[in-house]
Amino acid sequence: MWSMPFKINLDPFSADHYFTVREHILVYKSHGGLQIKLESIALKLRNLLGIPQRLGLNILPISAKEELANSLENFYILDSPNDVLRKNSGSIKNGSVDISFSFPQCTSMDMASANLVAIDSNLSFGIPNNFYFVLSERNLSEFNPYSAEKLEQAHQEELYLISNVLDDYKEKQLEVLLRESNYKSAVINQLFESHRRLEPVGEKIDRSKSVLLAKCDRAFCQQIERLGYVIHARDWNEGSMIAIANYPTHSKEMIEMFADRVSEI
Repeated sequence: MWSMPFKINLDPFSADHYFTVREHILVYKSHGGLQIKLESIALKLRNLLGIPQRLGLNILPISAKEELANSLENFYILDSPNDVLRKNSGSIKNGSVDISFSFPQCTSMDMASANLVAIDSNLSFGIPNNFYFVLSERNLSEFNPYSAEKLEQAHQEELYLISNVLDDYKEKQLEVLLRESNYKSAVINQLFESHRRLEPVGEKIDRSKSVLLAKCDRAFCQQIERLGYVIHARDWNEGSMIAIANYPTHSKEMIEMFADRVSEI
């Protein structure tokens, strides 16, 4: 059996950085024009994700995620690893949606009637920062959003990173990102369906393509981890349920190697 001296992170909750992040950090220089930066990020998010112009940008601390979720009705966390099954609907009608786990698959949804779209871009976007972006019909001042002064003083590099990685995704093109995501999800599904010790969760048409779930016994879950993979696992009935992330931060070659190695156990 192959051995691996380092870890490869496939945990949906602790995504690795997108491959261009390091390059942007190395060449970073502080620049002014905070308001222009914020307007630019809001525009890039709207254009990339199909978010309506009527939703204004609020930048909340990551710690506000749970409080915001608990305050909203009809709030959906797409592709959450904590949901046994979450089928992506074709649109979010008059509701609120968190797409943190869902990029780029969320771009195929119609968000025209959403009243709130929330994004933790540390996850499927692979951009390290301390922000929870919430595009909403209303001001969210009760959730202690970052002030312009605090953003100016302490978070210029994070805003720079976010803006530049969003540009990288635009340059790569959504069509390519979706095609790669679909291919990688097919590879993982094939592994789950063909392996005698793995059982995919749900009918294929209903499964997430961003976070893929399978049931297995606890010993098999530990064998996967001993190969050097970081995965999300939780107890499920008499065994375990594992969640494997399929984000743009994971290359096709990485997912192919994962499937090949696990198939040999």
